Amino acid sequence: MKSVEPEVDPEVAALLREGREALTHPPSPRQLRAELLVGVPLGLAALALAVSGAETIDLRIGLLVTLLLAYAVATTVAFELGQGETDATLLVLVPMLFLLPVTLVPLAVIVGYGVGRVPDIVRRGEHPLHLVFALANAWHAMGAAIVLVLATEPGGPRWSDAPWFLLALAALLTVDTAAGVLRERLGRGVRPELQLRLLLRVWLLDSALAPVGLLAAFAATQGRYGFLLLAPLLPVLGLLARERNTRLGHALDLLETRTVLLETELAAARGREEALAAVSHGLQTPLASVVGLARLLDERGSDLAEDRRATATTQLHREALALRHRVRQILDYPHLRTGRPLALRPAPCDLADVVPRAIAASGLTDVAVVGAAPPVRTDAVRVEQVLTVLLDNAGRHGRPPVRLELGTGPSGEATVTVSDDGEGVSEPERSRLFAEPEVVRGRDEAAGTGIGLFVAGGIAGQLGGRLDAEHPREGGARFRLVLPLAPPGEAEPLSPDPPPVGG
Repeated sequence: MKSVEPEVDPEVAALLREGREALTHPPSPRQLRAELLVGVPLGLAALALAVSGAETIDLRIGLLVTLLLAYAVATTVAFELGQGETDATLLVLVPMLFLLPVTLVPLAVIVGYGVGRVPDIVRRGEHPLHLVFALANAWHAMGAAIVLVLATEPGGPRWSDAPWFLLALAALLTVDTAAGVLRERLGRGVRPELQLRLLLRVWLLDSALAPVGLLAAFAATQGRYGFLLLAPLLPVLGLLARERNTRLGHALDLLETRTVLLETELAAARGREEALAAVSHGLQTPLASVVGLARLLDERGSDLAEDRRATATTQLHREALALRHRVRQILDYPHLRTGRPLALRPAPCDLADVVPRAIAASGLTDVAVVGAAPPVRTDAVRVEQVLTVLLDNAGRHGRPPVRLELGTGPSGEATVTVSDDGEGVSEPERSRLFAEPEVVRGRDEAAGTGIGLFVAGGIAGQLGGRLDAEHPREGGARFRLVLPLAPPGEAEPLSPDPPPVGG
């Protein structure tokens, strides 16, 4: 039999969690129908059995009340399983079968189970409708009672009836299993194969407790209340049950933590997968251009006129920069998607030196650059990456002229504003401009990778600045990158050569 521990079986863990959460809620309509379908026939059968033996009943009220209370206490010694829980009631049920009129036992079990649930309803907030479970939970008593009614004589246990005791135990387990599998299949959709694996532990516990209960019944032949010698055993079993249930609770918490971590890792993997799927489109145009131009220069470079060779070389450089830009986006996307920090190389920087590189990487040839910005301490390569996104976005979705303005913000911070005269951003799209794209896969290469503004906004934040969007009434779009100033003493600009991609 496979393990039924929640640490290694997610289905068992899900059933345990569902069972715990369901205690304070009423049973679902489906579960209530299943409980009534399985339980009502038991209730009717218990009444019929009690009526059939009414003429021969010799009932001692004190003994009946004591056994009912003992049974109610035994129901609180509960061991959680995937489909619910089992308990120590067999310690009391076996003496019941011999000390009470056996025809009354199934009915007494129903009452005892209901009394045992009252403290949980009062103290733990268990929903009162869970009392309906008392009906179906008593099926095991019916199996044993029928065997003893048919095969043994009243008057207490006799060792000569030992074979019938074994048959009664087998009937108890069989009827209980059939009722349990049916009610869980109908009420919660639990697979019978899984249910049988879970019930294996119930069979082992019941098979261990039944002989102890039988010894208590024999003790009661020497004194009517001799079965109470078992009373100290219930707290011990209760302690073991609480420890086991606590361990299961810890296991569920650990499994939930592991699940969250796994989902986080899967989200990161999906981010990489989606980004790679997008790059297969977004990189096709610059990659094809790089390959084509490189082949042209390799095969026919010496035959080309000087001006055509220069044009091809310039175009090759421009497409290589665009390709590098796309690759940077793909490398950064999974980090930003999962909140991980990027590798940054902050240094004193003059933004006027970064702008030409961003324009070249964007592929735009007509950008009006105006203004000046104060020196900043930042990662020049990352700033170039953000500005390339903004310029590329203006070139794809806007209309010329595209303007890039360097300036100083109201608090003295450096600003770079990129604007165009296109149609602007529609109202529904404005709230998600810098959000992670919902769908990346399958974009046409003309739309880029689809992650540009998300990556640009994330980089701006990690640089200690921000990226804002404005939507002028006259139309067009305006994006502003705001960067903190360089600390005192670092005003001299430094424009190092850009590091290799991903460095």
